[in-house]
Amino acid sequence: MVFTYFLLDDSLQIHERIGGYIAANLSFMPILGLRLQDFGELAVSASAGIILLLSLILAYANGSEMFRKISQDFALLLCGLIFFGVVVDVIHVAINLGGKVNFVLGVIEDAGEMLSVSLILWYAFLRVSGQRVKTRK
Repeated sequence: MVFTYFLLDDSLQIHERIGGYIAANLSFMPILGLRLQDFGELAVSASAGIILLLSLILAYANGSEMFRKISQDFALLLCGLIFFGVVVDVIHVAINLGGKVNFVLGVIEDAGEMLSVSLILWYAFLRVSGQRVKTRK
């Protein structure tokens, strides 16, 4: 479900579009150098995250020990993706220090997202192919 949401959000620009609608209806002054659009996008992403997290917690509670270990590994890898996709993105938008700094932050954000997704894919491939993967205890 998580990866389906990521695919749909990325291809259909869900958080950007709904975030723009929310921003158009907000009436407060943005803070921390963020735009109203950014607050709307964060609200949409947080809402989707809460819904997905609740379903993942239910699955985790009812899953086998192996499922739980793999879920923990995926959660750790997803934290990396969320860090680069949300935290670094917000810093990139909030701190506008000019051309070179913005370029470097943009590269860090995009490279971090690509590295995170590549590690997730690599881990999933190893699990599916039956190769032994050292899981956390």
